[in-house]
Amino acid sequence: MASIIERIQDIASVDGGDDELLETAASITHEALYEEAIDSYGSWEAALIAALCDLVQKRARTSVAKQREEGLVHRQASPAAREPVYTVTQDGSFFWIAGEELEISDAPEALDSPEGHDAMHRFMHIGAADGVFAFSNQGRYYGLDPRMIPQWMGGSPVRSLGQVLPFNGGETIAFVLPRSAMFDGRIIHVTRQGKGKASDVSELGRMLDRSGKEAFLLNDGDVPIAVLSARDNSMVFCASAKGQGIQFDSGQDMRSMGRKAVGVNMMKLEGDDDSVVSAFVSDDVEQVAVITAQGYCKRLWLDEFRPQGRGGAGMQVCRLDDGDQVVSVTPCDPSADIMIATSHGRYWRRPTNTLEIMGRPARGNRIIDLEPGESIVGLSALPCSTSDD
Repeated sequence: MASIIERIQDIASVDGGDDELLETAASITHEALYEEAIDSYGSWEAALIAALCDLVQKRARTSVAKQREEGLVHRQASPAAREPVYTVTQDGSFFWIAGEELEISDAPEALDSPEGHDAMHRFMHIGAADGVFAFSNQGRYYGLDPRMIPQWMGGSPVRSLGQVLPFNGGETIAFVLPRSAMFDGRIIHVTRQGKGKASDVSELGRMLDRSGKEAFLLNDGDVPIAVLSARDNSMVFCASAKGQGIQFDSGQDMRSMGRKAVGVNMMKLEGDDDSVVSAFVSDDVEQVAVITAQGYCKRLWLDEFRPQGRGGAGMQVCRLDDGDQVVSVTPCDPSADIMIATSHGRYWRRPTNTLEIMGRPARGNRIIDLEPGESIVGLSALPCSTSDD
């Protein structure tokens, strides 16, 4: 539930809200809030002052964030934009799309999923690679020649990797890393329930082995939401559906473990209906893009999140409307692109710098008109595909 201060601010933000916040009106129209405010602040007037002070501070922080954005962003089309983009559908189909098939557009566009499969929700650009390591929803990994991975050809059926890999029942590929990630450092996985583990790459090896080996264990009902290539002392950022984010030093807070381990708590979640939705190595990240299920989006300076110890509740990523949740917090380059995916199979590749930069407390702007029953299901960063005219 939103705090007393946030609920007062929400009332003030609508037409006629100032009249509703008069003490006599509030005690009748918002009786529960009024009583909670008295209990917490001693008087209704004190609660209003606290809400006003908080709003002023939020606007000041947002103003500073906007000032930091000033300056020209030059877009230069990158050859990397033509490289394969690996993608996963919501029902677990895995394939690659030629980068030039995913074009910049002025509005969301339909993109057919392979016949018989749900909408795509995760897009991963890993650069040119002579081999890939694919990690499954069950915590196993496979070393593959990229030519084994099926290519998207519109709505045509794609070959299931289960035909060439020894999958267990219900197993699908969820993440992919280039073979070069296995030469040095550590592999870190993070799960929806907030568990995570770091393993030295020597535990996994670098040979392209299709037999399927265990990379990490999962608790019942849990699934990985990220598999990361990290240095021994990398910073890691995790974000939750309830709008919290935490950044910590994995070198200090995560000792390396063997493959047969569940791991440790990455961040504190707010109840059974909360989950970790994003995790990434933040060493060289300056900005992130945030998007919610209802289509609110913004950019944010990552250094607004001071480093904390692993396992804490973190700091606010954005303000959420009732019934909304964060879908993704993704590292972004203002001179590159982002890809937004919806549950109805619409996709929108657009320049990253078209997203407004705001402070942590801001909700963001609604950047997409959703159809009835439609929601945002994914946000990914992609190379720059167009140059400034």
